[in-house]
Amino acid sequence: MSDCLFCNCGKYSDNSRRRYIASEIEKFGKGNIAAQAFTFRELCLATQNFDGKCLLGSDGFGKVYKGHIKSKNMDVAVKQLDRNGFQGTKEFLVEVLLLSLLHHSNLVNLIGYCSDGDQRILVYEFMPNGSLEGHLLGMQPILISSNFKQFIQFMY
Repeated sequence: MSDCLFCNCGKYSDNSRRRYIASEIEKFGKGNIAAQAFTFRELCLATQNFDGKCLLGSDGFGKVYKGHIKSKNMDVAVKQLDRNGFQGTKEFLVEVLLLSLLHHSNLVNLIGYCSDGDQRILVYEFMPNGSLEGHLLGMQPILISSNFKQFIQFMY
């Protein structure tokens, strides 16, 4: 279905792409999308120009920075997607729509996005206790009591 949606994405200039994406999100989200459209300037201010001191981590899709949105008095995680990646306007639009509609207590919420020029940025709520990956990789091995070991040996 996503192949037929947004088929005219290539005809938009960098200046009108942000308005185009915002209008497509409104149209296909049917008013259920709460994600805010941020400007690149706003996110530069929030992350101190994407300073390395604010870098939380990176993966194959981009880098994640800690930021602070002053107008909302809110700490956020800002994921700047790799501009050399394979994700185009259509894929970015679908991702924003899906993440905006997904809400679960175990998932971070998408606060907003930026699509100025060739920028593709997602803004999430900030989780101060780190990532799930960090918690899983940093877990201490579980110590099994000697009584339990004896019980298992007895059962076999």
